[in-house]
Amino acid sequence: MNLDTYGILTAFYGVLIPSNGTMPSGSEIIAESDLHQLLEMTHKYAESIENVCEFISKESVSISKEGASNITDQNRVAILRSMESTMPSDFDMFLEATYLLYYSKPIIHQLIKWNTDEDADKNQLKPFDSSILDNISKREPFWREI
Repeated sequence: MNLDTYGILTAFYGVLIPSNGTMPSGSEIIAESDLHQLLEMTHKYAESIENVCEFISKESVSISKEGASNITDQNRVAILRSMESTMPSDFDMFLEATYLLYYSKPIIHQLIKWNTDEDADKNQLKPFDSSILDNISKREPFWREI
């Protein structure tokens, strides 16, 4: 599938992640090239995204002869709902890819004040306190009684 084919998804990103005034919509942030780059990095989403593009294309043409570029957000929501019920695993992959692309953007990190530095003090987990298991470890395993 070529880069131009992914353009059909652009308006759907904005339906999945709408703007709320302080945060931009998915359509404003996610570019076709972002999806293309993701698909070059991993093939996890490739088949599902192709299926989603084909589904959207067919459904859009059934709504308007001009296709996806000439349908309303209400139509897009109906298409997404139909997709979710008829092809749930592809829908889930599309949704996952959309959120991954959106939240991988540095501007989104800044807006939600997300420190992505894994070594930062506030991102470190406290060492596990094994003493919390002391009481439970004294119990007999329940499955041995059955």
